[in-house]
Amino acid sequence: MHWLFLIVAIAHQAWIYRRHGRIDPFAVTSLIDVAIVLLLFVGSLLSPLARNLLATDVSFGLTLLVGQIALYAGLYVIPPNTSPAGAGPRLRSPSRVWLIAASVIYLLASLAIAKLYSTIAGISILDWLLGERVTVYSLAKSLGFGMILNYVMTVFQVGLLILIMVTLQRKRWLAAGMLYAALFVGVFMMFTTRLQLLVILMLPAFYFHYHVRRLTMPALAALAAGFVLMAAFFNMLRGGGLDFAISDLSEDKLVRFSSFGTSTYFVEPMAMLYTKLSDGDVDYEYGKNYSLMWLTFIPRDLWPEKPLTAFENRMTVELFGSQFDPGGTVQIWTFTAWGEGFAQFDVAGVGLNLFLYGVIIALARRFCASRPHHFLVWCYFLMMAAVYLRAGFQALAFLFINMIVVAAIYDLLPRIRLVWKAERSPASAGGDV
Repeated sequence: MHWLFLIVAIAHQAWIYRRHGRIDPFAVTSLIDVAIVLLLFVGSLLSPLARNLLATDVSFGLTLLVGQIALYAGLYVIPPNTSPAGAGPRLRSPSRVWLIAASVIYLLASLAIAKLYSTIAGISILDWLLGERVTVYSLAKSLGFGMILNYVMTVFQVGLLILIMVTLQRKRWLAAGMLYAALFVGVFMMFTTRLQLLVILMLPAFYFHYHVRRLTMPALAALAAGFVLMAAFFNMLRGGGLDFAISDLSEDKLVRFSSFGTSTYFVEPMAMLYTKLSDGDVDYEYGKNYSLMWLTFIPRDLWPEKPLTAFENRMTVELFGSQFDPGGTVQIWTFTAWGEGFAQFDVAGVGLNLFLYGVIIALARRFCASRPHHFLVWCYFLMMAAVYLRAGFQALAFLFINMIVVAAIYDLLPRIRLVWKAERSPASAGGDV
């Protein structure tokens, strides 16, 4: 039955091709389908438990299929903006002082966070930059401020993404390069998950594809291969440091740390959760996930007894008794948007959760489509949205707040004339969002 997920994804792309006459590999629908194929089709091939369930339990396969179709429905419930790309308001280029100030403030804030993390670990800032980070970040989260720092820095990152796009629109290439370098260095100083750096590295490819020249299939294949290799390298870097990442580098080591050979990165945790819930070993949450998520904004320092608000943390503790492995290293399982929904209201919960997931993406797409200065914000969002299918709706909802809502607030700045003024301009090249 696992082939059905691949067939439905191909059928979805064929429908898109029939409507638009082409398939854009960088469009959100394409990236979502790639994520679905990896999670459900490839994931079921890698997971013995998922393969067994698909062969013996028709309900399991239908549950996954319901979520896939519900996700497609959510993507199209809000029609895309039909305005010509680039026809919306375009911002006047900010002054050199603003650009330098934004870069310096962001870098100083990033350095301060890196210094804080290194102090917690009892190591030098240089050791932090070149060393293992996962355990330190887990400690910061347990102390109650890890996620808050992430939210604050995302506000800075969204602002830099807007500034980069504005300077690119004005063909201020040096200024755009300076801002991009500041963004990358800042993320490198703080990153605890490889996705943050990988997304930043992919942004130039998105800009080139939509604003310079469409990438060819060989170029896309090379880009995909490079993405996998960089994913493995950054995973080794954050897990064991630079020495570990470059010592005894082999094909086997790269494959192992790319996660493409690891069943627990795909649908196996969902299959495990499905079995436990179906057997009555774990209780359904009956919507608790949607109410607890809003408590995330309350620092644990102010509420020491605050329940675990992240679904993956709660279910990891429920299934394994702790968020840490026997060696004391954090080990949080991700149960996918399918598992998150199933734990709420069974199959109906899967349909609801994946539908809401699609609606959030559709809202972001419509908001960014007519705002060319949000092009890079949208690119960042859609890449993370595809990846977050492995995590769930809750992760996407916070991403929407941290990026799209923050971008909307930045749009208010021209109206109150704090930074720059907006102007109307003729249509310019834009992305197929």
